[in-house]
Amino acid sequence: MPTFLNMSFDLDQITMADVIHNDSWVHADHNGLLSNILNFDLCNLCDIDPSSNNRWVWYLSLSKLKISANVYHTLNNTVPISDHWSGWKKLRSLKIAPRIKHFIWLIFMGRLPTTDHLFNINLGPDTPCALCGLHRETIEHLFVSCPKIQPVWNYLSTRTNRNISFPDNFSTGSWITGYNHSLFVVSLIVACAWFHWKNRCDVIFRNAQLNSINIVCKAWAHANDCNLSTHSLLGRKLISNNFSWASGHFLFTYTQFQSSRMLL
Repeated sequence: MPTFLNMSFDLDQITMADVIHNDSWVHADHNGLLSNILNFDLCNLCDIDPSSNNRWVWYLSLSKLKISANVYHTLNNTVPISDHWSGWKKLRSLKIAPRIKHFIWLIFMGRLPTTDHLFNINLGPDTPCALCGLHRETIEHLFVSCPKIQPVWNYLSTRTNRNISFPDNFSTGSWITGYNHSLFVVSLIVACAWFHWKNRCDVIFRNAQLNSINIVCKAWAHANDCNLSTHSLLGRKLISNNFSWASGHFLFTYTQFQSSRMLL
């Protein structure tokens, strides 16, 4: 990466053979090519495949963009092999709040802060599920096997006239790509999971009561509001990021200040 290379060199003529000797990184400064801040001990912990082709992670193009802009461009337009999953594209196309998409992303990446996850990273006790108290609160338990989530999926199945179930587990995301659900139904499933998680947090921190029917109604209202709203309306952003009609009535006001109309 250019961060550790002398950019005054003709990088088009540089190959990995210039910085590797006997399948390990060159420890000494190689003709001023490598930076002294490069940690060679850390680099040598990685395996080197001398038979693979050279590939620049990012490259300083001939345009007027700075190297930092090229880095961001590369990161935004290069998808790792592990992320070549059709579900990501379908998830991005859902008409739901951005924070709900991020919530589902956390689930798929195994980063949702359930008590099981927090215990595994030494940030909390190994306590049972706060909703049923029967098993450890894992992602699969919370969204598939917990007795408190079953009425949510049963009621959603009745409302959509479809079988909403997760035989391949929830965190695999196969219900997005493999079950032939429409985008609206997938949006409903995602929204239900989100409101179930919010209700779970309310039970823990606010001593609230779990209401499965209310979860489905809120999810339906949110998905329907986002589906009917147009991208050009400011109200869509209000709905997506703050409220849905199921939250009740609210007043939206707009003001604008024009200094040219001030009276002296």
